Amino acid sequence: MLAAHSAPQVIVHSPFGLTGGLSIAQEMHVQLRRAFPDMTLTIDGELYSDDRVTLQFGLEGTNTGPILGLPPTNRAIEMPIAFVFRIERERIVEMWFYANVMAPIIQQRLADLGLL
Repeated sequence: MLAAHSAPQVIVHSPFGLTGGLSIAQEMHVQLRRAFPDMTLTIDGELYSDDRVTLQFGLEGTNTGPILGLPPTNRAIEMPIAFVFRIERERIVEMWFYANVMAPIIQQRLADLGLL
């Protein structure tokens, strides 16, 4: 879906400091689906300005696959994420993806300590 609304030379900024084209966004999606095959995204907020759209989501899912080189925890997690899109001529020309990638790790540790 992102490809259908993006300019051919869209610039994608990942939460890991990587910048590139649409292939980075596609790979992030593959990695998230692999780690959380049952993931759901709930829109928590939206902001619109002259040339920007910001979407804030809550991701929920069970970590049944590896992510960031870590083995699956088989636990349900919640992770806040956000996307910021810069728009030109009704096409996405730049995208920033923000995610609290530490949330699953922290939630696992808290669960191990009996605090969750």
